[in-house]
Amino acid sequence: MSSYCAVADVEGLTGKLYTASTKPTSTNITSWISSISNKADVAMYAAGISTPLVIGTSPISYDVLKYIVAIKVAALAEKSVMVGQTENAIPARVVDWEEEWKEFLRNVKGVDKDGKFIGRQIILLDATFRSGAASVPSSPAVEDGEDRTWEFERGEEL
Repeated sequence: MSSYCAVADVEGLTGKLYTASTKPTSTNITSWISSISNKADVAMYAAGISTPLVIGTSPISYDVLKYIVAIKVAALAEKSVMVGQTENAIPARVVDWEEEWKEFLRNVKGVDKDGKFIGRQIILLDATFRSGAASVPSSPAVEDGEDRTWEFERGEEL
């Protein structure tokens, strides 16, 4: 597994510098980056995508993951200093970051908020699929996990 962003990416989002003496520490941030990157890899692997993504072969998809991992870690960093505060105290941007992470996972897995399969909604343009993995295209022709893209009646014009 790999890390898709760096501490500096999280610092850019939160506007804070993380060191050995801050809360959270730079070590906490690095650990969260690794953990969240691994979670993204597991979700993509389950969807049939080869992981980890590499910037040299999948620069577009890597850039998407760099942002997605950074916002999730930034949300964790911001929430870690708010322990004991009410949910109403969480800044809107942190709530937005959390929702964007959840949406990424749902879209990669192809499920809605209720966990119902709806077909993959996110396309990582330059990512490759694992050998033997089923690829379900994101199109209106996909229902209940079945690809109906090529269904037509005999004699019907294309």
